[in-house]
Amino acid sequence: MIKTNNSISTSKGNHFSSVKKDSRSLSVKKLLLANGLKVKILEFHDEYSIFEVSFQNFIRYLIIWDVEISNVKGYQHLQQITSDKKFKNEWIIVGNSLINENRKDRLELFVEQTGEEIKQMYFSEYEIIDYLKQMFFDDYYSKLKGITKHYQKVMFVNFMIGKTKAFDNFAIKSNFEEFHDCIKFYNELMPLTYWGVMN
Repeated sequence: MIKTNNSISTSKGNHFSSVKKDSRSLSVKKLLLANGLKVKILEFHDEYSIFEVSFQNFIRYLIIWDVEISNVKGYQHLQQITSDKKFKNEWIIVGNSLINENRKDRLELFVEQTGEEIKQMYFSEYEIIDYLKQMFFDDYYSKLKGITKHYQKVMFVNFMIGKTKAFDNFAIKSNFEEFHDCIKFYNELMPLTYWGVMN
């Protein structure tokens, strides 16, 4: 992680804590790229950054909030920023900057005081794996005629291997196991140790 010694403070009053800021946007971008995703920075501000994250036709928008929210004004500012965006549920808020010793109670208190709840979602390999599984069954599986279960499994595993080589091994393994024990089945034909699925 690349770090700087810049301290953030705002000119709009003391509703944000002054905090040490690292290059969180660069770190997140590097992590996403390492997992095979395309990343475009749409906006970059002192308080937050916005990315477009894509994988083939799968697109999500990511807000990274860089300052700690310490009171209602800070919470309302975040709520206003997110509500101004027109992508609705496509927006994902990364809440690492909200994490502190009493994060849960503090945010719940702000929700009660403002009546405005910010929907938070967390981006993970599981969401893309679900998307790939749907792609396989919509674009490939439904068009197969006269193919045995044996070769359906082979095609599914090969499809997923080709799409998820850079993904978290546990996420891949657990998803393959959900599909008729594909790992055990396919490992008898071709061991998967070369790409890290099997321990």
